[in-house]
Amino acid sequence: MPRPAADPVADRQDALDACDVLNDFIGDFITSVMVFREYHGLTQRGKLTLQMMVPIQKMCLSNILLSLYKLEEFWKRYGRLVPELNVEAGKGLVREINRRKVAVFRNHYAGHLFHRDTQRPLTTNQIGAAFGLIAPTGAEDFFKWINDPEAGNPYPSTVVSVCEVLRDALIAKFQITPEEVMSRA
Repeated sequence: MPRPAADPVADRQDALDACDVLNDFIGDFITSVMVFREYHGLTQRGKLTLQMMVPIQKMCLSNILLSLYKLEEFWKRYGRLVPELNVEAGKGLVREINRRKVAVFRNHYAGHLFHRDTQRPLTTNQIGAAFGLIAPTGAEDFFKWINDPEAGNPYPSTVVSVCEVLRDALIAKFQITPEEVMSRA
């Protein structure tokens, strides 16, 4: 299906905005996974208590899940700008986010204090069980799907790699400079 013709100046401005947003996503994903792994390692070595690790884990997961949720919003707004060669990777990422029910987790658990059915505060066990729907093979595999620098973030196997490729494709298509992205008003 052909894409609708658009205003090249407006499209370039949208592409510039999209590159800036993708940079934010990339930073959020990389940082959240790195912080989690660093503190998880400290916990395993006995240098950090589990009681201290739980809020760090919550912070990292919340940031990742909100960014994944925002990626779907990003695709709806900017997907039309992505070069045809890269469209399937973007759509595939959105499909995977939907398959993992990220929106359900955000709407029922990460974004609320009370359980919908019981109207009591959510417990760590309830949140953990719900996280199992997003990460059925475990947290480590989930974090590797987000950011796997040890494996070189193989494209399109990680969220970071897809975001980087989409950003780089937009930069090339619209001839955007790093200075433009960094100085965007």
